[in-house]
Amino acid sequence: MNILLVTEYLPTGKRPVFQGGVQARSFFVSEYLRKINNLRILNSNAGSIEASSISLLRRALFAIRVMLSPIDFKPDIIEASNTTTYFPAFILAKRLQVPVVAWVPDILGKSWLKNFSLPVAVAGYLAERLSMALSFNHFIAMSQATRKKLVNLGVNEKYVTVIYGGVEIAKMNKDRGEKDVRPTIISISRLLKYKRLSDLVRAVAEVKKNHPSVRCLIIGEGPEENNLKVQITKHKLQKNVFLLGNMPHDEAMVRLKRAHLFCLPSVVEGFGLVTVEAMAAGVPFVSAGIPATREITENGKGGLLFEPENVNDLAKKLNMLLDDKILYEKKIQEGLKLAKRYDWAIIAKQTEAVYRKAIASH
Repeated sequence: MNILLVTEYLPTGKRPVFQGGVQARSFFVSEYLRKINNLRILNSNAGSIEASSISLLRRALFAIRVMLSPIDFKPDIIEASNTTTYFPAFILAKRLQVPVVAWVPDILGKSWLKNFSLPVAVAGYLAERLSMALSFNHFIAMSQATRKKLVNLGVNEKYVTVIYGGVEIAKMNKDRGEKDVRPTIISISRLLKYKRLSDLVRAVAEVKKNHPSVRCLIIGEGPEENNLKVQITKHKLQKNVFLLGNMPHDEAMVRLKRAHLFCLPSVVEGFGLVTVEAMAAGVPFVSAGIPATREITENGKGGLLFEPENVNDLAKKLNMLLDDKILYEKKIQEGLKLAKRYDWAIIAKQTEAVYRKAIASH
């Protein structure tokens, strides 16, 4: 099967650096699919493009390049993987007269207006709404929560298949090694407003009262970095909270395995890949109890859920797992068992099956 994947940015090399779940999913699924298919990737040359006003022009130029791109082979199927790529990939598919699938990690909806600068918010909101109204041959939703949002937008549910994100089970179960000496909480996330990492910093200030040596590692980059630095200084956590920036995925996974807890306070997630990676690594999580996280963890298997945006509840749940060794061990075993269902090899096969279905019905 000839597959053309249209994605805005995709890390390359033996040690890829992921800046979000879209990149990770596109990378791993493409790696598996190319083993038995002829797969080509059409993506931006940039390693990433921040959601800033100036980025709108670069994204527009990329969209034009996709629509007018000379393709040196005839794909059997085209997949578009985010808001920037949906419309141009759809136009390219019509031009080539081939079926096109939209992979949808999440529908931000009004969250665009709450969490981004006005030009980006308006452009993102309109692009998302208009793209989801296009007659794609099929939609792949990353969770049931995302599927519901698609159906609420008017997408016929018979054209929506849920395929979860995944994890490299064998690698994550291997060489878990020793834990850090200090009680360590880790978060791996883009530093965006809706990720609510400032809530984690404030919660660490509370946890420090019971665990003075607690350490919090935040891996990722983004526009919230300066705000986080202010919060760290304000709460006198310079020796407790560390912003490590981006790093290769394999290095981030080593850090994850050595940590005692993983935390994702985000209030907007279509899936939450790192939560599954944490479970597979035997690291209990403390995450905001939003619909997608409740879904993929089956209401908290492998960790504890806290009330979104409630710093006191977050600190309470972190302390519970640090203090209760029986509960901690129970959550490790729950996570290891649950994570087995999220395997990239299985997910790639499910994705390939959707492609074949779309081709057959075109």
